[in-house]
Amino acid sequence: MQDEKKLKVQQKALDYVEEVYRFSLMLPDSEKYNLISQIRRAATSIPLNISEGAASNSKKEFKQFLSIAYRSAKEVLTCFELIERLHSHKHLASKINELKIKGDEICKMTHSLRMKLTTEN
Repeated sequence: MQDEKKLKVQQKALDYVEEVYRFSLMLPDSEKYNLISQIRRAATSIPLNISEGAASNSKKEFKQFLSIAYRSAKEVLTCFELIERLHSHKHLASKINELKIKGDEICKMTHSLRMKLTTEN
């Protein structure tokens, strides 16, 4: 249906995964099998679902995959909320804030693309 490489949200989502992975290296080793694993899987799910949806045969199916990508982005944001509560180190705060802003932008872009598909004939 679409070439996902041409979608701006896809490129932002791929960049976001890289940043989340780099950030997760700053978390304590005790989070290796919990928050680190969870935030990486959720972040990775965003571009994977955009890509899978773009390859679908219908707008309806593409919209479903965009919904999953959106929910995964929200999951990442919730992980950042948990990290703030559990590991409130000052050196993490500015990076968390930056990643939350970027995550919100991806949410908005994903939602906008989904709405655009809804209104197209």
